[in-house]
Amino acid sequence: MTGRVIDVLSKGVSPAGVIFVMASWFSGFFLTFFGDRPDIKNGLLYKYSSTDNLNVYGITLLIGATIVIFGLLKPNRLAIQIGSMLAFLCYVYGGTLYATHGFWYPFFVSSLPFAAIYAYFFLAAQFARNLPRD
Repeated sequence: MTGRVIDVLSKGVSPAGVIFVMASWFSGFFLTFFGDRPDIKNGLLYKYSSTDNLNVYGITLLIGATIVIFGLLKPNRLAIQIGSMLAFLCYVYGGTLYATHGFWYPFFVSSLPFAAIYAYFFLAAQFARNLPRD
């Protein structure tokens, strides 16, 4: 079974995966450059974060999604792995924040699926046979 799943993963990324990456890119972009907007400051992530601004979170998410986009456009295993790990860590942070404060809706709707898709990208790049390492 594992060999069959890896063969499917190595054939390419579905459009749904690209939509997840673009949503992450836009989230990182807005958190980085428009963090002073009231709609961002009223978000749960901003209210319950341990820092006063989410620039580090936004920059990390923006960089991670950009690296994944680069790795998908120019098939590159290392780029997909690095970008996926950065984005995965951002969504695990958000998920931990939501779960510790009892916000289960954003945990299951936002953090968990995004963390899962980036774990999928990381593992797909790790086991894909046709992606160059550099």
